[in-house]
Amino acid sequence: MKQYKSNYEILKKRGFANEKLIKEFSNFSQEDLLKYLWREDACARTAAAYNYDNVEDLIERLYIEKSLYTKIAICENLSKRDFFAAKIMCKHLGKIGNNQYKDLPDKISLKKSFPLPRDIIARTLGKMNVDIFPALINALKSDEIIKINEALDAIGYIVFYNQSLCTANNILPIIEISKKYNKNNLLIWKLLLCLSAFSLKESEIFLKQYLNSEVELLKKQAEKSIAILNGKKFL
Repeated sequence: MKQYKSNYEILKKRGFANEKLIKEFSNFSQEDLLKYLWREDACARTAAAYNYDNVEDLIERLYIEKSLYTKIAICENLSKRDFFAAKIMCKHLGKIGNNQYKDLPDKISLKKSFPLPRDIIARTLGKMNVDIFPALINALKSDEIIKINEALDAIGYIVFYNQSLCTANNILPIIEISKKYNKNNLLIWKLLLCLSAFSLKESEIFLKQYLNSEVELLKKQAEKSIAILNGKKFL
């Protein structure tokens, strides 16, 4: 007869920690929290992750973490950090997990809003305070294409939900990188998607260049991004 795990057992394996446990861990020293962050008990790791301060240690744990709620705890903790933490996080864009796009997808996203980044660091950066935006722009200067790819996702996401960032100065470095990587279809696709967040004429002008692209997905993404922009008021 097949044995079924209880909801409690499932939550425990996934590292669920209730508010009482998280509050209890808030009284622990940072030294002790670091020890718990590497314990076998996933629930303890989660409670520790919510209360631990060191950004690099949290990211190091995120590289190997398997428990869902512990991952969530680490990302929620990081998402509340400042510009200096974001600079550290940007070094790890595209390097944690295997959920990132490695090739062009079969079709564009049908979502009306900006898709949540697949990369766990990009997803977390996209949810941070707008003050961290310069760190994302700086990430575009990287020589690692994988970092640029994921930075574009984070930029698009944070701008889409924070239109105060939608300025000519902020869109310029995004368009500029297209000159260097105009043959990289995956990066250009992400760039075309990113520009759907920028309600600026500069964005539409650039997107229109790809309406006759020989790459069908790039053409479709340009059409979709322009459609999104036309639903907004140009600044």
